[in-house]
Amino acid sequence: MRRRDVIPYLTDGLIRSIPFLTCFGFLFLGLFPFRLAFFAELFVPFIFIALFCWLILRPDLLPPMTVFILGVLADLMYVYPLGTDAFVFMLFYVLVYTQRRFLIGHSFLFLWGTFAVFMLPLSGLLWGLVSLLRWQLMPIGAAVGQYCLLIGFYPLIAGLCSKLYNMYLDDMA
Repeated sequence: MRRRDVIPYLTDGLIRSIPFLTCFGFLFLGLFPFRLAFFAELFVPFIFIALFCWLILRPDLLPPMTVFILGVLADLMYVYPLGTDAFVFMLFYVLVYTQRRFLIGHSFLFLWGTFAVFMLPLSGLLWGLVSLLRWQLMPIGAAVGQYCLLIGFYPLIAGLCSKLYNMYLDDMA
């Protein structure tokens, strides 16, 4: 391969990795706590918003193995029992991927509401799994606050993912 042939190849690879990089970035961003009046600190898993957006926009660039790896990384970063986030991420993947055909083309508000509905049982499941695997009841108020912040940040993160899609990935489909 000649040098001038390598640059477009690398650029194409970098552009195709945007879904993974944004998910990883929001996974990392979720490590920073929010300090609110009634809670000591809340860690918000922003990665669910990015996963939701990319699984609707370009699921071919976020295959199941990548989602599983992101789940294992989340377990390691959030110090959850290993496999907790990976299991929930895979459930989320199946849920969104199977409904993708129905979700494409709907309004932003509809997708926001759908995300809120999808995340309600998944947040409860994650709370229950962490409580069970740590053998202690985790504070339910923190889980509720985390859910509310996650739903509240949806427009910002979904808008960023949509902007990245329109700038770089729309013409690659």
